[in-house]
Amino acid sequence: MLHAEGKVEEALTSLRKAYEIKPNSLRFKKKLDAIEGEKSSADIEGAMEEARAFLRRGLTTNAIMEYKRVLQMNGDEVRALFALGHILREEGDIEQALEYFQRAKQIDPDHLGTLLELGEIYYEKQRYNAALAEFQHLREVEPSHHEGVFNLGMTMGALERPDDALEAFDTAITLKPDDPRAYKQAGLISENSGRIVQATEYYEKVFKLDPTDDYVKDYFRRQKEGEVASALEDAFKKAVTNYNASKFDEAQLAFEEVTRLDNTHIEARYFLGRIVEGKGSVED
Repeated sequence: MLHAEGKVEEALTSLRKAYEIKPNSLRFKKKLDAIEGEKSSADIEGAMEEARAFLRRGLTTNAIMEYKRVLQMNGDEVRALFALGHILREEGDIEQALEYFQRAKQIDPDHLGTLLELGEIYYEKQRYNAALAEFQHLREVEPSHHEGVFNLGMTMGALERPDDALEAFDTAITLKPDDPRAYKQAGLISENSGRIVQATEYYEKVFKLDPTDDYVKDYFRRQKEGEVASALEDAFKKAVTNYNASKFDEAQLAFEEVTRLDNTHIEARYFLGRIVEGKGSVED
């Protein structure tokens, strides 16, 4: 009755006394264990909520203390282990964070947050094969986890596996089409492996989503300069060919195109001067 009315402490005290009198009573033992289990669970939830409240107020030290108090009540509480790892990682204590994440993974090998943060830590430490194992496991557990798939692509790139990296980035794009990061990384992989047309297509998507991206802006600037340089070279070759063939009208048009592309082109201006001078002599 006391337990039903919410008077847990009174119920526990009463049952403990009864159990002391009849230590062989299975009925008292079962009730005592059940109530103590409920109380422990309630205490844990209360401490977890208290820790979250401290975090919302920016009181990180207090939150850490509450999460550690949870672990004193239940050392296998994955939520507390993960939270401590996450907080310590943000504070720069990577080794301590790693220990908490590894403990959490031992208890729950499929915990998504743990797999993600473990993989990220291994990636930052350039332990790419270890990172790969975490991100692959994460993908097996949750194939639609965008950040996990994106990080898988980053790791494949670091391991110089461009085709696998592109497959992961394309999947990340499918999962989240408005995130420019996957497009950009796919563009970099394509560019570095000589797939320029493919790289340009990815970068065009980046530019639409984020016109301020400096690398992509510089890429298109370099592309434009390359196109102008190629057009300039073609126009000058055409002009010289026509000039040598005494096709001066066609040569003049071609040299004028060269100066339109580059008004400082000395050789084109020289030949234009020769053609105009020659036409003047003929008219005289």
